Amino acid sequence: PQTGDIVRYYDLDGGNTQGQVLVGKIAYVFGSKSYKTGFSVELNELENVGDGYYAEYSSTLRNRNNRKTERFLMDVSPIAASFVGSEQAYKIPLELQSEQPKVRQSTYDIEDYEGPAFYANINKSILEKDYDNYSQLKIKLFRNVLVTGLFGTIISNASYGLEDSIIYFSGILSSILYLYLLSIKTDTVSINDEDNSKNLIGTPIANLRFGTPILLLIGISIYNILFKMSSGLSSDDNTLQIGLFDTVSAEQFGAAVLGFLTYRVPLFFGQIRDAFQQMAIEDANAAGVVSSTSSNSSDNSGSGEGFTLPGSAGVVAKLFSNQKKAENDATIASNNNANNKLELIDNDIITILLVSGPQATGRSELVQQLLQDSSTSSINTMDMNMNLVEPNLIFRRNDGATFERLERRDEFLYVDESQSSGFTIEGIMNAAKGDIDNTNDSKDNDNESTTIEIPNKNVIVIDANVELAKRISQSVGSNVRIIGVWIGLKSVQDFEYNIQQQIDTGLLKVDESIGAESFMRGKIKDIITEIDFGLGSGIFEFTILNEIEQNTDGTNKSLMELKEAASYAFK
Repeated sequence: PQTGDIVRYYDLDGGNTQGQVLVGKIAYVFGSKSYKTGFSVELNELENVGDGYYAEYSSTLRNRNNRKTERFLMDVSPIAASFVGSEQAYKIPLELQSEQPKVRQSTYDIEDYEGPAFYANINKSILEKDYDNYSQLKIKLFRNVLVTGLFGTIISNASYGLEDSIIYFSGILSSILYLYLLSIKTDTVSINDEDNSKNLIGTPIANLRFGTPILLLIGISIYNILFKMSSGLSSDDNTLQIGLFDTVSAEQFGAAVLGFLTYRVPLFFGQIRDAFQQMAIEDANAAGVVSSTSSNSSDNSGSGEGFTLPGSAGVVAKLFSNQKKAENDATIASNNNANNKLELIDNDIITILLVSGPQATGRSELVQQLLQDSSTSSINTMDMNMNLVEPNLIFRRNDGATFERLERRDEFLYVDESQSSGFTIEGIMNAAKGDIDNTNDSKDNDNESTTIEIPNKNVIVIDANVELAKRISQSVGSNVRIIGVWIGLKSVQDFEYNIQQQIDTGLLKVDESIGAESFMRGKIKDIITEIDFGLGSGIFEFTILNEIEQNTDGTNKSLMELKEAASYAFK
């Protein structure tokens, strides 16, 4: 069990033993293995929007809060769901007959589960530093509220008199009590080893904070009854009916409310101050970058003087400079160099568009169409000089000795089924390089064209099965950026249809010893295993559900979504 897992659970409904079937997302795992009921989870219910899609409630904050619940971990069932970006919802597999959510298994494997804290890699030094910062923040908050309250009390005493200033200061004290009770809830977000239902042990006490304004008004009412009511208010039968807050005047109520809300004043001004400080830092950094760039440009031209663009102008200049980076800053022309050599900027981040997914999805056809279309018309709107290319292959027929040496050393990331070609990490790096033409229009040589090489001109497109995707994700270094795209299908029936098509066309051969039905079940089982990897790997940012048939207008929606995902490789 992990935070973010999609699960099925039940809500008791009308005496039904199971109840209503619901789908939710795990927001928090808490509890203890020593307790008799084990661990528990906090769930956020997902809304059924039809066709097997479940989305998060986002209409109103109240609606979202009402959809939270807690269940014992043993009472929830994991679901193999995938997030579909075009729908902004999770695709949930459904049972064929009942159309209810289909679970991977009835319960989690929790026999050896030790709880989230056991698997968390926590840096204790950072944790201690954060705790110190949190303690200082609390002290600063209480101090600012008290100082602001004292200042406001002096002003109210001078403007409205002693009584209103006392009531105002009482409101300050009630706001400090409110913040203190709130801090108790924050400080006691901990796990109770004996009872999972009491994981927030400070909540009952902290909830008293909502009654602090009422206690303040009750105190004012008692003060008025004991010290300000005179005997002349008594009726003939010596009885007097007075409501709880009838004696509180509008002026007293206003002073109490203003005093209670004073704690928001230092919070508000603190946020405004921090925002302006951050803006000042960003403007200063942007102006510094522009100043440095301008100074270098001036030195090359011989003026020797730089300039600094202030404020927003510096930010705009920085954005403009980044946009032109691939064209103007990919190389630095050294005009004073006698050999007229070009120095390259050290910017060797390589981008891989990794398109993967289970078998029988039509993934390879989509990738080939993407490469074919990109060779004729660029899909990149950021930089027209960047291209989509495949890794450089090494062929056995061209260099058999090198091929066999790499094969013995297991340096190939991929080798085709015929064992005739493959590529290595070096093949990816070399394919990412590209040549650009640089025209030198200096006086010494008229428009001399020089070809230079930059390391990250091209984006590498890799059509990878699950095993190749695993190997690439484990083999690449920190200088490689992976844009992961997962290709899937909408239902098990679509997978079965595609597998049957491959059998009919001869791409797949059925083992006669096990039969066609067992062969199909085995393929579906392998596909489910591959989907499990896609869900848990964390390397896929996009999910595309491939359409078996094209739209009526002849367009391929899946190809359009793949092109849109590929455009992010250039951003």
